[in-house]
Amino acid sequence: MKYNFFLRNPKNRVSSIEIIVCIKGKYFKVPTGESLPVSQWDKRYKCSKTDDKSTNGQNINERLAKLQKKVNEAIERAKSLDQLPDNSTFRKWILEDKSNNQEEEDNTFIKYLENYVNRTSMAESTKKKYITTINKLKEYGIHTHQKLNFTDINIVFYESFKKWFYEQYIPIPKNPDYEGKKYEKRRYSKNYFGSVVKIIKKGLKRSYDDGLHTNIGFNHGDFKVDQEPTDSIYLSIDEINAIRNFQITDEVIKKEYPNLTNGNLQRKVKSYNVVRDIFLIGCFTALRVSDLKRLSKINFNDKFLFLTTKKTNQQIIVPLHPIVMQIISDFDFNKIIYEQKINQQIKKIAKLAGITEPILITRTEGERKVQRIYPKYELITTHTARRSGATNMFKAGIPSLSIMKITGHRTEASFMKYLRISVEENAELLAQHSFFNK
Repeated sequence: MKYNFFLRNPKNRVSSIEIIVCIKGKYFKVPTGESLPVSQWDKRYKCSKTDDKSTNGQNINERLAKLQKKVNEAIERAKSLDQLPDNSTFRKWILEDKSNNQEEEDNTFIKYLENYVNRTSMAESTKKKYITTINKLKEYGIHTHQKLNFTDINIVFYESFKKWFYEQYIPIPKNPDYEGKKYEKRRYSKNYFGSVVKIIKKGLKRSYDDGLHTNIGFNHGDFKVDQEPTDSIYLSIDEINAIRNFQITDEVIKKEYPNLTNGNLQRKVKSYNVVRDIFLIGCFTALRVSDLKRLSKINFNDKFLFLTTKKTNQQIIVPLHPIVMQIISDFDFNKIIYEQKINQQIKKIAKLAGITEPILITRTEGERKVQRIYPKYELITTHTARRSGATNMFKAGIPSLSIMKITGHRTEASFMKYLRISVEENAELLAQHSFFNK
């Protein structure tokens, strides 16, 4: 008989801690409910480091030591039986007191998600998704008068939550066209609901692995993440060049903002030029906006861009396109750039550059398909630059696996969904292949 602590996901940045127990040749895996940064795990002594960088290490080790007593008791209990228990039963023997204590401490699922966000280092975009999910669960809890313990999250919850999610109403501003109605449905998209459910399932799976509950209701076949293809756009090389060649002058800005003082006019002109330049860099590197905002001269040499991405901690090297080389030669890397400002101003720049083609967008809102037509410039965001970069590289004949080294897509299937190639463009690419020219 022997047992030891180990990391469940040693290749991740943060991992939960599990116990593996061997009794008469049979192995049991039991979650401890503890997790820590992998860098703080002491491989030799199978515990948390307790140096200055590990502020919670001592507390973790004390809780693991207490758990060892429960493990020893469970081992003796198993050995006293004629037949060894299954893994689920053995696990309950160790964790039953732990579960009772958590209920007493009001350790709800929402509280678990809040604690996870606070103690875990994650990309700002990921953090926003967790906070959105937490807020939606709180709203639903108020609506249904529930605290939402771990055991409450099952297929019954899912169906009720989905119905509530799509049937929320908001006040209507005073408008004679509404004929006296005071409220209307929010009409959230299917993908928005799917993004919330995805976080819920992740939280349930992680908390289950941490040994905080035994509820596996999230594995039900109908407890699913709703998704549908998006009609996201990309810009062709001609459209990118139109943005690049458009002259942002005092006269242009003055026409758009006639009441600006001379000082504010100069700042606005500079701001628009910086936004245009950072957007163009994105179009020729396929970087996320979180990485574009972090660029400095140290990331460049005369041929390549070097960067460790913020979201995935992935090291990438991107050859410099001539347009990027020209931009960075006198780019002000000290300028603070906000994503919201880029999204606002790049639309204006694209409109002035003539990117006004009507685009039909289809998506599911609530329970129905909705189609709307937008001028193309209204659909341009920071992410358009990244998608345009990947799509235009692919159209230029760069192998998809090479582009994936930049974009960070892990599978070619997910990468191909990311591209925006129309049926006609695909046919043109095929026509250029040697197979069709023999």
